[in-house]
Amino acid sequence: MTGNVDFFYEATPENVARLYAVLNDFWEEKIPGVSSSGELLSQGTILQFGVAPNRIDLINKIDAVSFKEAWDSRIEEEIEIEGERYQVHYIGLEELIRNKEAVRRYKDLKAALKRKG
Repeated sequence: MTGNVDFFYEATPENVARLYAVLNDFWEEKIPGVSSSGELLSQGTILQFGVAPNRIDLINKIDAVSFKEAWDSRIEEEIEIEGERYQVHYIGLEELIRNKEAVRRYKDLKAALKRKG
C-alpha cells in the first residue's frame, strides 16, 4: 500500500502559472507553504499536502526520467467520477521501474525485482 500519490509536473513558467492558479483556487488563495508561483519553478521542488495515506505530492523532478521522457511515454486513461469523464495520464511502467531502480529504496527495488520475475 502507498501512503501518497505523486503528481509529476513540468516546471515551465506557463505550466507553473496554470498549476499555481489551480492550487490558489482550491486553497482559496492560501496555499500552505507556497507564497508565489515562482517557488514551483525551482528544480527538485516537492510540495506535500495532507497526511499518509491521503497525501498528495507535487514534484517537478525525478531521478532517472526527465519530464519529457515521462510525457512521451505516458499511459492515457479515462476515468468517470459522479457521471463526469476525465482524462488522466500516468508514467509508463518501464520509466517507473527505471526511476525506482535509480532511487534504490529497498521496498521499490523489491517490488521491481518481483515484477521482473
